[in-house]
Amino acid sequence: MRTKNLLAACVILLILSFCPVAVADIVGGWDVAGQMKTKVAIKGYGSDSAKEYVEDFFEFEGSLEGGGTFSSLDYDQGTWEYVKKKVFVHLDANELASFFEDELEGLFGGEGYDVDVYGLIITKNVFYAKERKNGTIKGKSTLVFNCRMYFNDEEIDLGVKVTVTYGFTGTPRLGVTPLGAQRPLSGSGDSANTLPEAIKAQVLNRVSELIPQR
Repeated sequence: MRTKNLLAACVILLILSFCPVAVADIVGGWDVAGQMKTKVAIKGYGSDSAKEYVEDFFEFEGSLEGGGTFSSLDYDQGTWEYVKKKVFVHLDANELASFFEDELEGLFGGEGYDVDVYGLIITKNVFYAKERKNGTIKGKSTLVFNCRMYFNDEEIDLGVKVTVTYGFTGTPRLGVTPLGAQRPLSGSGDSANTLPEAIKAQVLNRVSELIPQR
């Protein structure tokens, strides 16, 4: 009897050893929050850095096997794939450049500036996340871009470089899409800015030090 029990236990262990380890699914909506560090350098005028707490909402649609589409509250043009236990988000550089050109022009225009933002080039764009054992995700996004900003009334042309690093953690939100998400997301009340909004605000703060707001 003892021998049979031992043999049965060995067989069970052998079977389990060939079973794939279950991986928690990244698919769905995530409330994310963390610290963003932004460095804005203006050619001939030095640079300035700032840190702030930023919240957003990320949604991954698709499957672990085939990847899928990625969206946030303000940006819905991404894709993602699952590689070696990490989720890598891919944001098309040309689409992202056009997005920030339009967004920066709109932001500065709303503050009374007549400005043309042009020649924006994404030089670094790394975005990944990893799911943790407690069911949350932890990740990092690094974005670097250069652009020119021409202020028509002042006839000033600035060369701007923006470097952003964002380390975040996220908790799952079931059955909610970006259109249904509310701000602030985590309930901390520390920030109502999404990631793109926070980036634009830091550029505005730095540039307005050189060219006073109207």
